[in-house]
Amino acid sequence: MPVFKVWNGARTVKKATVASTLAEIKEKGAQKVLLPPCIHPVDITVCLEEDGTIIDEDEILIELGGKTLLILGPQEIWQPVVVNTALSPSSAPVTCAPSQQKVNSSVGIPQSPPSVLLEAAVPMDPLTDISDLLQSLVKAPLPKFSPLVQNHLSGTCIPSVIWQKMIRECGIYYMENFPDIRDQSAYKVIGEKMYKRYPNIALEECLHQRPQPTHPSPETSNEN
Repeated sequence: MPVFKVWNGARTVKKATVASTLAEIKEKGAQKVLLPPCIHPVDITVCLEEDGTIIDEDEILIELGGKTLLILGPQEIWQPVVVNTALSPSSAPVTCAPSQQKVNSSVGIPQSPPSVLLEAAVPMDPLTDISDLLQSLVKAPLPKFSPLVQNHLSGTCIPSVIWQKMIRECGIYYMENFPDIRDQSAYKVIGEKMYKRYPNIALEECLHQRPQPTHPSPETSNEN
């Protein structure tokens, strides 16, 4: 069975484990890097540490035995290693709000305006002129999402897998156009713009659309 190095998004927890399927590496990896148990596997992203390539098939995973993988929780995206930087936002532990645990065993969709929509593993070095950057973000258009994401953003609810895809597309857009983003106030501007344009991203009803863990029904248990 292949052996993998599994690290958390901030690269502060580094462990090793064996797995032969994507589901297995998500389950074992999440435990190894200390992700909260309330996170549903569908909200966990597995990618190569070296370049962020997302692993989404069992066959690909098997071919990558011995590689170092990042186990990313909700709202985390891959970022390259930056030397001599301050603590990044994704270095903070991922937690689960009690209200979210009651609705579902996963996390990731905020119940309030997503001011931290794009919190990612980026350094928080002070900018020489943060005001110029904030003004540019206010004036800049929002990302042009893929048709799949756009259709859900215009609807009434966003499934968890679409939420993750939206986060990735946002991250790519802003990292390409605003590579100097390092300050929490910049993420707040982006989150507020997204909320004004797509207010349904914070609807509480969306929580009910998240993938539910499967458990055998009482009837099934009795039959067995």
